[in-house]
This record gives sequence, structure tokens and C-alpha cells, in this order.
Amino acid sequence: MNLLWIFLITVLAQGAAPQQPASVEGVVVKMGSGEPLPGVKVQLMLPSNMTAYTTTTTREGKFLLEKVVPGTYRLVATSTSSYVPAEYGQRSVTGLGISFALGSGQSMTGVQLAMAPTGSISGRIYDRDGEPVGKAQVQAMRSIYKDGKRELTIVQSVATNDRGEYRLFWLPPGRYYVSAKPDIPEVLLNPGSAMVRITEPARFSTYEQASSPVVKKRTLKSGEVVEETYMPVYYPGTLEMQDASAVAVAVGATISGIDVSVGAGLTSTHHISGRVINSRDGQPIARATVRAIPRSAGPMVIVPSAHSDSNGIFDIPGAARGSYLLFATNNATTGMVPIDVGNTDLHNIAIVATDGFKLPGRFVFEGRSPAGNDPKYSDLRIARLVRDPTILGVSLAGPFFNRPTSPDGSFELEEVGVGDFRVTLQGLPTGAYIKSMRMGNADVLDGGLQLRSAPENPLEIVISLEAGSIAGNVVNARGEPLPNRTVVLVPDVRLRHRNDLFTTTVTNRSGQFQMQGLTPGDYKLFAWEDVEAGAWQDPEFMRPQENSGLGVHVGEGSHANVQLTVIP
Repeated sequence: MNLLWIFLITVLAQGAAPQQPASVEGVVVKMGSGEPLPGVKVQLMLPSNMTAYTTTTTREGKFLLEKVVPGTYRLVATSTSSYVPAEYGQRSVTGLGISFALGSGQSMTGVQLAMAPTGSISGRIYDRDGEPVGKAQVQAMRSIYKDGKRELTIVQSVATNDRGEYRLFWLPPGRYYVSAKPDIPEVLLNPGSAMVRITEPARFSTYEQASSPVVKKRTLKSGEVVEETYMPVYYPGTLEMQDASAVAVAVGATISGIDVSVGAGLTSTHHISGRVINSRDGQPIARATVRAIPRSAGPMVIVPSAHSDSNGIFDIPGAARGSYLLFATNNATTGMVPIDVGNTDLHNIAIVATDGFKLPGRFVFEGRSPAGNDPKYSDLRIARLVRDPTILGVSLAGPFFNRPTSPDGSFELEEVGVGDFRVTLQGLPTGAYIKSMRMGNADVLDGGLQLRSAPENPLEIVISLEAGSIAGNVVNARGEPLPNRTVVLVPDVRLRHRNDLFTTTVTNRSGQFQMQGLTPGDYKLFAWEDVEAGAWQDPEFMRPQENSGLGVHVGEGSHANVQLTVIP
């Protein structure tokens, strides 16, 4: 049954007059030349990102989507050839588009979607003697903000040919960092990843990768045997990400000559050895997986690992200098020890592992719902315990499944592991916010959930039904409304370590925006003409912006209407 019939049946069941189907008509062209693009997939997508209607452009680049149920949609054009996806209302090649409403019987015509050709980066990978390195892994990475810090994330990953040549293609315009590593390990620690990963043209392609090192032995002239591995080398030839040089790729540009010598990446490694024991009875834990996870690394993480023997003893090779989190796990039993590796092997490291434990808790509702209906505790649930900070290669702490919340608001999570976490919820009622989250005397909202063993106190989460809200519009210096501009509600400086207090949205076609479910407190509202996602959590970025924000106070159940002038 298609969406139109579902809609008609719903309307008739409610006793209202049926609405007439809508349509969208337009053309897809090549950015810059205006040349029509045939064979492009054009989709109307629901706000949930589910595709509702699909068609393909004709030889003249035209498309027509008919018999559309009235509602709110996004319009996206994609191609398997060398073009970046385009979206209705986007303001840059890689920017997000904007949702729009189709009314009863509305015919939306004259739509033009311009698709930008992708670019490429090519070059040669060679060793310290200038010889070509075949089957080397080469990656294109871009810079992003993550929790207010600059980090790199992988966009594409390819391998060199027998001449050491590579070509990173299908790249949207932007600034990229190129890294190379000569040996491709067989073992990947994050499921679903690949050492060579080529995605179809996309605006936001990104991923991270954790793999084990390839350790090689070399005998020195003195007869000493050393162990070495290759670390990634960043263009133009550095091991440090902050010293890498960016390669600018314009629309459809072909950048060549980006050569990298991987000789500098050859690094001495050391062993980490010790024993894993159970905190319950002090007995050794056999067959535990022990990983040395770098506490500070790029998007391509090298994770040395080993398994404990029948006596709980482990010996991990391949650890380069640096700080690590030594993480041991065997089913639901986990343990962690921070370590630092210098110029020698580490011995006799004891990892005390704890069995998975239960985490009891209770939800409590406060206040009255503006809609007048009482929410149900059974709709609330802990969605995930997210490690804070997130460390690639460290397993999740669960719960992968938890029973529904009881009618009285009580819940219990099973097989929870040790670590520091942020608690995420699902099923929060509209117009509600998390007023408090405490475990005994610990403020979990402010300091996170810190678990070293089974907790003595339950986790109490108070949900207020009287959240604040803000509505408004964004204009330019002439007072004209601006669609698709980013609006961010930024908490008071002393609370900016709390990710949950930042609220982000974009203006609609009329330049209007709305924010709901706001925690009471003092904030500043900012509207930017163009801003990189997440930049507002970077103190260095925000410092010169502070005076451009509009101070607002959010109270219990308050509603404010504001007008913002966009920041150029």
C-alpha cells in the first residue's frame, strides 16, 4: 500500500475532506556549465530520511514527481558517477538542504538542482631509498569538530599500484589531508571497516579505523634484534597530524604530485606484558582479549593486542611510544589500566577485571504536560551508555538490550561494564527535559557516569514536563528573512562542558526557527551565515563571537519570541 492510499484512508477515517496529491517538477544540471544531467536519481525524502518517492532524470535532465501526498519533504539528487549529491535549498556544495511543505494540489515547478563534479588527488608513495611502495594504504581525511576539538576523519582510502601510484577520487570540494602507510594489516578491530574503502560520491562521507600493527624484526649490526612497525605519515612527510599540510580541492579539480615518503613512519616498538585477574576471586582470567588503545590518536588507530593464556598472562607486541588505555575483556568481564610506553618494554602489569554488573535506576516525572496528557514511564528507556571520551577500539559497555521501564518508573540495566559514560535516553516526551540525573551524591549530568564496580546507589533521573521553548526568525542587515541559516543556543560559559545543553537548528523557507525541550538557564543565541558544524563548542572560535550573541533566559515552561540578525 503506497503513501497516498495510507493518507487517504487516514483522512476518511477522521471524517475530513480528502486532500489532492501534489507534484514537483524541475531539472538537474552540472554546476558551472548548466549542462543537463541525464540518469540522475531524484528523491523526495521524509524528515526521517526515508525515501518516499523516486524518479530518474530524462536525457534533458528533467524530472517529475507526481501523486505526492501533501506533507513535509526534502528533495535530493544523487548519481553513481562523479558528481556530489545536490539538495534543494543547500547553500554550499557540501551543505545541507532545507525541508519544505507541499500543500494539497500544489504543483512545485521550476526547481533546479546543480550537481558539482568531484575532484581527485594523486601522487606516488615511496620508501626512504626512493623506491616505489606497492599496496600501500593511502587516505584522504578532512578536519571536523568533535566535542569542541579539531580532529581528522577518513573520507576515502585506496591502495597504491606496483609503481607506488595512487589516486583518491570522488572527492567533494574541500581541504584534505593525505596519509600513507606501507603495510596493510590483515586484522581490523572495528567490524564493517575496510583498509581500502571507496564510497560513492557523498557530501558527508566519514569513518574511523582501528587495526592491529604489522610487526617486523630487524637485526642490528651489534646483533641486537629490534621490532618495528610503520605508523601513518602525513603529507608532506610528518608523523604529527598538526604538522600536516592541507590539499585544497576545488570543484572538479585534479590535484597531482602529492608524493609521500613513508620512511619516516618506521618506528621501534615494545612489549607490554602482565596478567588479567578477576576482582571477584583473584583468579586469573584465561582467553581474555587485551588491547593497548592509544589515548590520543587520529582516525586511523593502531591497536596492539594479545590474548591471555590459561594463567591469565598476556604479552602484547607492537606498542610504539605513547599513552595507552590497556583494556581487557572476556565476555561481560572488563578491566582497564592507563599506561605510558617509553623506550623499554613494560612488564608485570596487573589488570583487575570486573564481571558485568546490574545498574538499577528510576525515572521520575515532575510538572504537568502542556498537552494535558500524562506521559507513560514505559515509553522511557536508557538508549545507550556512551563512553566519554569515545575511544576507538574500546568496546561498548552495554546495554545492548534492556527490559522496558516498569509502570512505577523503575528500570535495571544488565551486564554493564566499567568506565566513564554519558547516559542517553529515548522516548523523552515532547516539551520535556532532563532536570537532574544523580547517583547518590554524584551529579551525572555535570560529571558523567563513573563506574568502577557495581554501584551502591541507583541512578535517579528526574524528567520535567515543563521545558522552555524559543521561536524566532533570522534576518540580514536589511531585515530580510534568511532560510537555511544555522541557529545555535549556547549555554552559559561555565556549563559549556555539557553537550546536552547545546541546541542546534536551521531556519525554514521563511527564515523562522523553533527550539523545544530546553533546560532552564542562561544562554546566548547565535545565527550564522555560514559556520562549520560543531565550531560553537570550540572556545577559541567562540571567543570573538561572544558579543554577537543574543542573551536569553529560559525558565520552566517559558516561551520566548526573538529576532536574530545573522552573523556574516
